[in-house]
Amino acid sequence: MSNKDAQEEELCALKSIFDDEFVVCDSADRVEGKYYAHVDVPSKFKIKWQDVNDTREIKVQFLPPVVLSFELPEDYPSESPPTFSLACEWLSSNEIANLCARLSELWQEDKDVILYIWASFLKDELLNFLNITEELDVTALLIQSVSGGDHSGLNSSMSVGPSTEKQISDVEKSVSLEKPDDIPGNCKETSVELKRSVDLSKAPLLQTIQEYNKQKLQEAFNRDTFTCNVCFLPVIGSKCIQFQPCQHVFCKLCVKEYIEVVIKEGRVQNMTCPETDCKSPVLQSHVKDLVSSELFASYDQLLLTVSLTSMSDVTYCPFASCETPVLFDPEDNMASCPACHYVFCIYCKMGYHGVEPCRIKTKDKAKLVKEYLSATGSHKRDLEKRYGKRPLQVLVNNVMSQQWIDANSKPCPNCNANIEKFDGCNKMQCWRCTSNFCWLCTKMITDADPYNHFNSVNSKCNGLLFHGLPTEAYEFNEEQFEENVEVFSDEDSDDDYIYFQVM
Repeated sequence: MSNKDAQEEELCALKSIFDDEFVVCDSADRVEGKYYAHVDVPSKFKIKWQDVNDTREIKVQFLPPVVLSFELPEDYPSESPPTFSLACEWLSSNEIANLCARLSELWQEDKDVILYIWASFLKDELLNFLNITEELDVTALLIQSVSGGDHSGLNSSMSVGPSTEKQISDVEKSVSLEKPDDIPGNCKETSVELKRSVDLSKAPLLQTIQEYNKQKLQEAFNRDTFTCNVCFLPVIGSKCIQFQPCQHVFCKLCVKEYIEVVIKEGRVQNMTCPETDCKSPVLQSHVKDLVSSELFASYDQLLLTVSLTSMSDVTYCPFASCETPVLFDPEDNMASCPACHYVFCIYCKMGYHGVEPCRIKTKDKAKLVKEYLSATGSHKRDLEKRYGKRPLQVLVNNVMSQQWIDANSKPCPNCNANIEKFDGCNKMQCWRCTSNFCWLCTKMITDADPYNHFNSVNSKCNGLLFHGLPTEAYEFNEEQFEENVEVFSDEDSDDDYIYFQVM
């Protein structure tokens, strides 16, 4: 078989096996391509790095691919090996050099079509070959990336052939200078200072690894099938949503209906996973993807309103035709609407009145007194700043006095004077106008004999003259009676007279 036929057969087989992971660019003068090796990552695999004071780590299930770029010479595979290069963001230059050396050794062992062997090695054996088991320490790479270095600058490109050993030696020598102990100067001290001054968790390399892992997890999720926790139907992952970090899965249709109900009820703040008692948030991206544009606009406006309302330095223009959010200085009680230019008091929403206390509406007095009496600390001081301490004390006295009068007196039906009843029957006489009236029904009594109101069978107060009085005050006490009775005998008469002592 000719070299050309062998190359075509190998490339065709690799394309069939690896699909999109294997790309070939066959031009008139050369054959070249790339293989994207998606390394098999162990379960519970972690990326770790040493930050300012502690070791931090993240769990990943996928790592960005190792890219093998190759070019096939005309005499491959009978005489010459492919020319290749390796590139990987999460491996150091030394590690890439070791991989290049291993690929060269594999060619030397077979000296035949080699691309499949290389691909299998990179995919299945790379981590074991580099003694990477359950975690990968990327501290040095992160420091190098944030300091402007190019950790993947090796991109080792070498031709594997008779001079293999010399080339490998040259590469290893060139990258050995990247070891901290071999770099002139205070490399260790510089690394420590970098870790102190830079947040390594925001390094581009770490962001790339996390984004790639997230993307591949989503692709795997989309291919799987799940049972919706609402409708309990099996649904393919591409039509489902998984909430984080709880990982509860629901079909998009059920989540859509749930979000629509929540928005219409106005509960847009802190929208959470539909699972009972779950606190995982519903992301804005979820809402935007699932509901109509009109409903999302309503949701966005509601969310803005709720957020502004919760801000201590934002109020709204009191004009119903405006209602523009207004930013104000918490140290001042004045706000100016940027839309209609109305200047108003942030407390009473009336026109700005300077140091003059806010006017209190009659209907709000009782509520204000209750709030002031229950207030403590800063809230009480804020009320005194707004209304004045002395006016509030006067208001408290007046309101409490009025509440007592309302609870313990009734107005005279003739002159409206407040009458308090503390004892006696229910026939009352006003202290101001001397009018007679009934305490029970508060009607004027105009009869010559005011007691007819309580004796007439046509009156609803019939027989209620003493209604409401404590009955024990009028019960007969035999012992007390005997003590208060004095019996006197008249010498001139046979009759005895009994005298009662008035209590």
